[in-house]
Amino acid sequence: MKTTTWIMIILSVFLFVGCSSTTPQVPQEPMSEKFQFEKITFQFDQKYPTKIQYQSPAELEKRINDKFVTLMSEKGLLSSVSSMNTLKINVHYVRRFVGQDFPIQSMQSESLMPPLMAFDIHVIKDNKEIRTIQASDLIYNGGFLSDLSVIAGANRDNEYENKAADALAKEIVTRIEKLK
Repeated sequence: MKTTTWIMIILSVFLFVGCSSTTPQVPQEPMSEKFQFEKITFQFDQKYPTKIQYQSPAELEKRINDKFVTLMSEKGLLSSVSSMNTLKINVHYVRRFVGQDFPIQSMQSESLMPPLMAFDIHVIKDNKEIRTIQASDLIYNGGFLSDLSVIAGANRDNEYENKAADALAKEIVTRIEKLK
């Protein structure tokens, strides 16, 4: 009887005390104030072809690259000086359509729905990666009216996709700013 009481007390102590060790903080490699950048590496996927001619993957890639460079330049974060850290950015963009996963083909549409996006940012210093940021399963949220246009199947031009691409470029810039 006494041994079970002692075992219960010891277990209770371990349960409430827990482990209190701390991990030492590893100093991070300092980063430059500005970055070198060549271009975003772009991977594009689309489940099936459509009769509606949407912009090509190359046009979409150019849109994201141009918007990214514009935003980074406005914030003074780009440089061509070789001593600055280099950004390597990979984007995965999945163009999706309303009803694309329905088994009945008549329920599938050529109207765009929010794309599925992911990216990873690698900060390189002296050919060594010093930071990495990854984001996946990002979905463009254009607001209430945008949601209504998705439900109505009204997204049949490049405007909707351009807004999603611009939002993605803005999100990448925001994540880079948080690195500092």
